[in-house]
Amino acid sequence: MTMDAVKNGPVAKKSEVKAYEEFVVGSRNAVWYMDYVTEVQRLEKEDPTLLEPSEWTKAKLKLKLQGYIAYR
Repeated sequence: MTMDAVKNGPVAKKSEVKAYEEFVVGSRNAVWYMDYVTEVQRLEKEDPTLLEPSEWTKAKLKLKLQGYIAYR
């Protein structure tokens, strides 16, 4: 566990942030949660370096995803 995770909570993976920035925001519409998860998995498969921790916490990512993600 990194010091950031201890101070700020769990850290999001780079793939989760990239999927948010490119797939979710880029769509300009609400997206299904499973489509977001599928995009995260596709990015991780294409580029394993995206499995590394990002600068964002899970809480920050969750906050940014609100309003974009639809659940079935």
